[in-house]
Amino acid sequence: MCGIVGAIADRDVVPVLQQLVGQTPGNEAQAAGIEDWDRWWDALGAHPEFAAAMAERSRVWGPELHVAPPKVTLGFHLETLRSAGFREVDTVWRYLDDHVVCALR
Repeated sequence: MCGIVGAIADRDVVPVLQQLVGQTPGNEAQAAGIEDWDRWWDALGAHPEFAAAMAERSRVWGPELHVAPPKVTLGFHLETLRSAGFREVDTVWRYLDDHVVCALR
């Protein structure tokens, strides 16, 4: 769809601050009882109506499903978008190590 629209926006946590202060993302959210990624999927899997979809998810992803993705830098995100053909790429919002990047073709 991005090829048709020509724009993309993405929000991600770039782990610069957590490396500096030794914290992992979501500490405050977890303390407040907000579900993280794994807890959200666990809660969804507890509903019988999603059993088939959850089984398919496990079949498709296999062991990779439970492996944390590699941490990447903001520069990696920006360069990846540029190499994908987006001509204007920049951070449009930032709060600590949360970033929203936008790219235009």
